[in-house]
Amino acid sequence: DVHGDSSPRQSSSNSSSELYAAFGANSEQLVSYQVAADVEESVVMKKRMLRRFPHVIVRSDLRDAHCYIFSRWVLDIFDDDVLRNMESVKDELIPHIVRSQFRSRKH
Repeated sequence: DVHGDSSPRQSSSNSSSELYAAFGANSEQLVSYQVAADVEESVVMKKRMLRRFPHVIVRSDLRDAHCYIFSRWVLDIFDDDVLRNMESVKDELIPHIVRSQFRSRKH
């Protein structure tokens, strides 16, 4: 893991909606998503991710509005039971989608 130089914010009443979002500088693709309350000392990104996206922009001025719009295929990849038992889109679905976009496709 590689540690970024962003320091976490002091906790506030809105800490659950504060986040660190890293975007590929050239593609504007979301490559990392971390809730500020979960960041202890620094934003951590995998070396593998930084090799694929050597230039990233980490933003801490964004807030989670808890309004999500997905293509239908995103929901189609999950079993109905998984979706019914999912407690949080932000904590379960979003991180899974961000990680999944970088997994190699095995056929």
